[in-house]
Amino acid sequence: MSSRADYTTEEWELLYLCPLYVGTAIATAAGSGLIGSVREAFAVATSPANAAREFRENLLVQELIATHNTPKTRDVDVQAFGRDMVQAQNRAFAACRTACAILAEKSTPGEAAGYKQWVLRVAETVAKAGAEGNFLGIGGQTISPPEEEILSILRRELGVSGGRCGPSR
Repeated sequence: MSSRADYTTEEWELLYLCPLYVGTAIATAAGSGLIGSVREAFAVATSPANAAREFRENLLVQELIATHNTPKTRDVDVQAFGRDMVQAQNRAFAACRTACAILAEKSTPGEAAGYKQWVLRVAETVAKAGAEGNFLGIGGQTISPPEEEILSILRRELGVSGGRCGPSR
């Protein structure tokens, strides 16, 4: 089992920010309209902690969530959210690759698998938060083709096979 003490400040920050970057990449992928965009922004902010409940056995994920309410991470949260789609996607993909490298070096295989599933769960939650092609929040696709494409790339970058992810047991 790894703990906060096993990671540098920069590594810990990246592991914490990766789900936010991933959520932002999904949120900027397709036009969700005003209501959908608000729902997706809310999902980016809340889904890391909500999804962590499904990974209670993963102490790494739990410790990352516990660091969420420090003054430093609150400041970084604001920086994590951006509006440029390509920049957000590139940042998310790079963060996934870097997180995987850090985890391969410093965590157990079970922790790494659970972390990757957690990050993907955040992405899926954000993708489902705002329907694309709707009118006043009615109708539309739950997950748009651009969001599905990003989810596919994220699965590849994280080394997680396709389909809906679940907690690592």
